[in-house]
Amino acid sequence: MVNKYIPDNVFIYNIGKEPLSIVTPLRVYNNLTKSSMVVNALWDTGASQSLVSERIANELGLEEASEMHSATANGNMRRMTTLCFALPGDRDYMAYVEAAILPDAIGAAEFVIGLDIITMGNLLFEQVSGDTILKFIFDRNIFISQKDDSVTILQKMAMFKKKILDRKKKSLGLRD
Repeated sequence: MVNKYIPDNVFIYNIGKEPLSIVTPLRVYNNLTKSSMVVNALWDTGASQSLVSERIANELGLEEASEMHSATANGNMRRMTTLCFALPGDRDYMAYVEAAILPDAIGAAEFVIGLDIITMGNLLFEQVSGDTILKFIFDRNIFISQKDDSVTILQKMAMFKKKILDRKKKSLGLRD
């Protein structure tokens, strides 16, 4: 008998027979206004930073959090925003990320899932009956559950803010 139970920290998505890119749905939140939308997200292991299109940032009312100079295949990005995201199919867990705002969408995607998100879990690919299946098993210690108590949520948010500060220090060549 096959175990059909899928843990609540696993996101599974069938990306098809011969995928040219890895695009899945992703729910993006503005935690201040509580507005959200589902967008197409490109999983990009070559991107160190996640990216959100300017159109999505504007529609959700995401505010600029900081400036960062970073060269990409599409040009230079300078504006950053902090947002919350959740993988559809798992609405109980979400996490914060600081994403760069991109002037245009990337092909059919309006969000790029970079290594800053991918390294929050384990990204796996599997072939099943000729289809490519993406599995993302995320760390419950990083993702915020709607069932978490307020102390746990504050601890996870503090961990996120420290991670962002450490990344900024590293980019400036500063040490603790």
